[in-house]
Amino acid sequence: EREASVFPNPARDAFTLAFSKAPESGGTAILRNQMGQALEQRQLQPGEAATEWDVSSLPAGLYFLEVRQEGWPPQVLRVVKSH
Repeated sequence: EREASVFPNPARDAFTLAFSKAPESGGTAILRNQMGQALEQRQLQPGEAATEWDVSSLPAGLYFLEVRQEGWPPQVLRVVKSH
């Protein structure tokens, strides 16, 4: 199982999306607000085990990071943005 995680969480200025095993085929990560609106979308590069996201300009609150990789069910991670 290829687990995705987010740290630090809660995040203040930035967070890192990390995989227990680097994705071989890459994928997509979509940061959404509580209403489900996509705020930012990133291509995940094959072999890249960690990606840093700058969230300093976002308001504090709860966000969802949807991680999609080929051949794997989508994973949704809760991300809390602190003040």
